[in-house]
Amino acid sequence: KLRALIVDDNATNRKILAHQLDSWGMIHDEADSGLDALRLLRRGAARGSAYDLAVLDLMMPGMDGFELARAIKSDPDIASVRLVLLTSFGQRGHGATARQIGVAAYLNKPVRQSQLFDCLTAVMSQVSATEENDLSLAPRRLVTKHTLKASPRVRHERILLAEDHLVNQKVALRQLAKLGYRADVVANGLEVLEALERVPYDLVLMDCQMPEMDGYEATTAIRLREGAMKHTPIIAMTAHALDTDRSKCLAAGMDDYISKPVRPAELARVLKRTLSVAGNLGESNSPVDIERMYLAMGDEPEELFDMLSVYLDQMTKSLEKLDLAIESGNAGEVNLIAHNCAGANANCGMTALIAPLRDLERMAGENDLARAADLGAHIRKEFERVRRFPHENLEEVVFE
Repeated sequence: KLRALIVDDNATNRKILAHQLDSWGMIHDEADSGLDALRLLRRGAARGSAYDLAVLDLMMPGMDGFELARAIKSDPDIASVRLVLLTSFGQRGHGATARQIGVAAYLNKPVRQSQLFDCLTAVMSQVSATEENDLSLAPRRLVTKHTLKASPRVRHERILLAEDHLVNQKVALRQLAKLGYRADVVANGLEVLEALERVPYDLVLMDCQMPEMDGYEATTAIRLREGAMKHTPIIAMTAHALDTDRSKCLAAGMDDYISKPVRPAELARVLKRTLSVAGNLGESNSPVDIERMYLAMGDEPEELFDMLSVYLDQMTKSLEKLDLAIESGNAGEVNLIAHNCAGANANCGMTALIAPLRDLERMAGENDLARAADLGAHIRKEFERVRRFPHENLEEVVFE
């Protein structure tokens, strides 16, 4: 797993970043000052657990982000750490200064979670100056909001990587990141089962040989648990390439097979094919369009919490009124409520509710409520999916 250091004198900012890095499976520590950051970076390097990157706030007392970046890049023991600089007060010339120092990315706050993920993916995908045997530690291209907009879009599918070998983990994560995929990592089959209980992953890349519970056993357990109601795509990864091994993977319930060492082109082909099939079947569709939700509600945690609370409260009340209107056979009231709710959910990105609400609106407009009760129950079910979504997927938003 990648190791990151969060450096910010503001405790709330550190907490927000910590939640985001947690959601991406990154190991991280926090420092509230430049001096504390240098201490942690040097200690990590001395112990053989160096940090891969550091996220620095620019405006800090004592030692600001630029001064800290200079100190890091001037120390050979820690100069290889990639630096991401965040600022609330960007000024002309700051970008040039950042690049000259050796900063890999420079972003103005507020930074969306998806944008930060794109940024870290771009930063960690860069070939470091050390790897190029170049004496200059400055990255060739500074990552900014503008370069991220010009970069290929990061895919929304969320992948779980099951692999017990640390080097193989890093190689696979690097390949996935270059393909635009986001992935979390676990080390054995038991951890796969636990992870799937918490997060509705779109696909699992499953190493077959793992301690405690191997990939075959884990896949069998997943298929028994899911039954006929759900099917999480699972792709086997194994060092063997015999037909008998492929048959064993498919017999266990896996959907496809990749032999090690994994070739990027083959990985891309299998992922695209498997996710395309799953998407066509509608088996792992998200109830919420996250990007649309952020646009409508904001992406700062407190603001998003407030807006989601209002949305959930209003939808709960509207659905109660909708149930009463259906029970009383008031087609005009059903039509009005369904119309208003469909519009609100479309604006907020709550995609699971749009189609059934539009269907109900159309039926009520034709004064046909024969299936209204069944459709109302389906809308209730979809609303429950939407209601659970922030708890299960947005770790920066905490509800009581």
